Amino acid sequence: MSKENQEETSSSKTVDFVWSNVKIKLKKIYGSQEYTNWLKLLNFNSIKNNVLILNAPTKFMCDWISSHYGKKVLNTWREFDKSAKDISIILNEQANNTIQNQNQSKENQQNIEKNTKTDLLNNLDPRFIFKDFIVGKPNELAFSACRRVAESENGTESIKSRKENMLKHNVMRENHIA
Repeated sequence: MSKENQEETSSSKTVDFVWSNVKIKLKKIYGSQEYTNWLKLLNFNSIKNNVLILNAPTKFMCDWISSHYGKKVLNTWREFDKSAKDISIILNEQANNTIQNQNQSKENQQNIEKNTKTDLLNNLDPRFIFKDFIVGKPNELAFSACRRVAESENGTESIKSRKENMLKHNVMRENHIA
């Protein structure tokens, strides 16, 4: 094994050790529930130019964790490794690419549609799906409406057709046809 490979392996083990200790400490600080909801999904990416770079699965989580937990995560990291001076939480490209590949059914989509879908997917949390949702009396109507829109081919079509039907109905009523 070359000296460079030994240093890289040693550095990798050190970083893994630091990251696992940081995660343990963050769990103690924030508690199991909050840690599981927000910080558990963070993954170490790298340290470049004294910036600690972490990955999160969605754009929303990147923004939320940065604004609510970023300084504490950095300070906790610095307890083990003083080299990091700043933190950056970026979208996990591997997870993002997997979601995009699963949801692209047409190869020749327009650029606008593609960008819109990418933005939407980056803000969806894969943990929150209909099969895990608990339905009770207070939220039955909201649940069924959301599910109906989500299961339609294009949620905006159903909204658009409802508006058209309302307009037609109003015109017919004004003209005493109905």
